Amino acid sequence: MKLKIKSKISLSLLSVLLSCHFLFGQVSTFYQTYDFGGADKAYALAATQDGGYIMSGYHGLGIGVNRILVIKTDSLGNEEWHKIYGNSARNVSRAVISLPDGGYMIGAETSGEEFSGDFEDVFLLRLDENGDTLWTKTYMTDGVDGLFDLKLCPDGGFIVAGYRLEPDSSFADGYALKVDSFGNQEWNKSYTIGEDFELFIDVEVLPDSGFIFRGEADLGLPFVKENWILRTDADGEEIWSKTYGWDFFESGRGGLIATHDAIISAGSTTSFSNNSYNETYVLKTNLEGDTIWTKIIQMGNAGFSPRSLTLANDGNYLLAMYDYNDNTSGDVALVKMTPSGEVMWIRTIIDGNDFDSPHDIVQASDGGILISGETSTSAFLIKVTEEGFLSSVNENASAINLEAIIYPNPGYGIFHITSPEMINVFSIEIYNMMGQLARIQSNSNTTTSFTIDISDCPNGAYLFLFKSKSGIVKREIVVKVE
Repeated sequence: MKLKIKSKISLSLLSVLLSCHFLFGQVSTFYQTYDFGGADKAYALAATQDGGYIMSGYHGLGIGVNRILVIKTDSLGNEEWHKIYGNSARNVSRAVISLPDGGYMIGAETSGEEFSGDFEDVFLLRLDENGDTLWTKTYMTDGVDGLFDLKLCPDGGFIVAGYRLEPDSSFADGYALKVDSFGNQEWNKSYTIGEDFELFIDVEVLPDSGFIFRGEADLGLPFVKENWILRTDADGEEIWSKTYGWDFFESGRGGLIATHDAIISAGSTTSFSNNSYNETYVLKTNLEGDTIWTKIIQMGNAGFSPRSLTLANDGNYLLAMYDYNDNTSGDVALVKMTPSGEVMWIRTIIDGNDFDSPHDIVQASDGGILISGETSTSAFLIKVTEEGFLSSVNENASAINLEAIIYPNPGYGIFHITSPEMINVFSIEIYNMMGQLARIQSNSNTTTSFTIDISDCPNGAYLFLFKSKSGIVKREIVVKVE
């Protein structure tokens, strides 16, 4: 009788929580792919003025032949138009900006008509709302110049972050280019801190119109790189430059946030795995570059690396992750962290045998989180809820019609699950009422019964998320009591 009373209280509380937009809310989620007959990739993503999304990347036509690809979608990820730009050699875009007038700025690099790669230049394209070209600018030098990031400045101009490789040299420096709103060059500068190969991957604009550049620096030792952060004033004059790292390889790829009082960056490190696989680090400093905290996030023992970082609408941090622990290819994962460095939850959004790599992340005004990236053949755009759930079940997944019996429910922590369809389930994810991942349990796909032990977890309601290779097939609320 005592168990029944507690279960009624718990279920009553649960119904209130669910009605308060706990898990799935009103966000329309989706998973869209875009295949135009080549190796299509969506490197950059931005929300547009009309409520849709714009992506840029490249359309691969063969070895050494790529064109710039731009895809415009509506609010549900349905393609409205796509266009291909560039010459007949190598072109790629890693940055896109949705402008206040409804048009777009595309940050790219091009090799012109040269297939050798000896000459590569920064290339900017100004597009109208329909993707028609208003103007283009190529910034040519004697060496190789690459663009990794592009941001809009308060004066209406743009700042480029990338690298510069001098002619007949294997050494590169961090590179910055400032242009006005029409693409006219105002200044360009190179920066160095190490001995060999250095580059900028991200740039952010500070409230004082200065800049934070972030990338990686080779300090002259084999296989040793460090996270590199450099601050300048609005004219590109260096204020300070620092590296951060440990013993081995610290990749600068992972993302950058700059607020009024802090700098947050993410990347991968092999220093805590004896140089054998990647783990994720997140670093927070003040605006003088002094470390506030460092967080190491480990998941599995094969690899877990950030691809993009953004400031969430609620002031927390969101990281789009590439997880290649469970498969020969890789999965898309999502992490949410607090400003103090605590991991709130980790979600595996796409978990299967195909190659899926995220590249960019934004949060929409409705709270939904969008991630762009690539499969082995196509570009993709995913929208999940603000709690990180791809809540809509696709037709293939729902066709399984999983009728699972979970008992006892409520229970003391050990729950038994039986269903003839359990052979189609490869994992069960367990989340608490805060949306935090409590446990992931794999299924061998050879049995119709299953046991989950959460007796070490606090009392309360939990979401059991059953997943097949085609998506989520069932959600069940389970209550743990004393």
